[in-house]
Amino acid sequence: MAKKTPAKKPNKNVKEVWVRVNDSTQIRIEVLEFKEQYRLDIREYIETERYTGLTKKGINVLTNYAEELYEALGKIVETIKAENLINELEEETEEGA
Repeated sequence: MAKKTPAKKPNKNVKEVWVRVNDSTQIRIEVLEFKEQYRLDIREYIETERYTGLTKKGINVLTNYAEELYEALGKIVETIKAENLINELEEETEEGA
C-alpha cells in the first residue's frame, strides 16, 4: 500500500513545507500563530505501523529568528559541501536480480 503524504492546505503564501528524510520520516516546517505570536514550527512526522503523525520532536521559535536560522543553515550547508560531509545512500536493489 502506498504511503500518503499529509494533506497540504491550499494557500497563495507558502506557510508549510515538507522535507522527506527517509522512507518513514518527514520534517514539516510551518508558520503558526500561537498566543498572538507568529512562530516557526519545525516538527518530525513519522509513518509507521504503530503511529502515523507529528511527533513531539522538533523546535518552535519566533518568526523574528527565521532569517538568522536560514543564514546559519546556509553556513552549515557550505561546510558540508566544502568538507564533502555527504552520506552515500544505498540504492535499493531487488534480491535475485
